[in-house]
Order: sequence, then C-alpha cells, then structure tokens
Amino acid sequence: MSARIAYVMIASAPLALWSDPGAARDARWTMRAVDAQGRDEAGGCAAARVRAAAEARKYLGLNIGRCVCVPIASKGDGPTAGYRCRLTYEVLVRSGSQ
Repeated sequence: MSARIAYVMIASAPLALWSDPGAARDARWTMRAVDAQGRDEAGGCAAARVRAAAEARKYLGLNIGRCVCVPIASKGDGPTAGYRCRLTYEVLVRSGSQ
C-alpha cells in the first residue's frame, strides 16, 4: 500500500496529514522558504503558498509558516509596483533524502 498525503492548509493552524503514520517515524521536518510577487500582500502570500504546496508534493507533509511582504518601489512617484513576499514553511522529509 502506498502512502497518500492529504494537505490541509488553514491560516491559523496548518496541518500535515498522511495515511501511513509509520512513514513519519523515519522523517524529519526541514525548513524552507519561497519568494513570490503580487499586486497586494494577500496576492503575494497566496502565490507563495501555491508554490510551497507544489514543492511539498515531493515530500511527506507540509506546515505553512509565516509570510512577510515588502512593497516593491515604483519608478517615479506613483503607487507601489506590487509586493514581494517570502513564505517560510516546513516539509516532512524522509530520512536519507533531501
């Protein structure tokens, strides 16, 4: 039976679920970060979460961490050109693999 992973991402309490609890015994959480851009902070963080989820499909689990955004300076005196956001997250990596 192959272990299948179900990703559940809740803003305040991210979870990582897997159907084979024994698979987690030989694994460890590894911190990662991803950068993304958006027109606003919510859009930038959403794009970063999508990228983190796509990356985490290779691993046993995913814990979404904190997303921090900074405005991208515009050329001239106009409004900001968007936001650059960095999302920290953890993936559950089977021991012996990276």
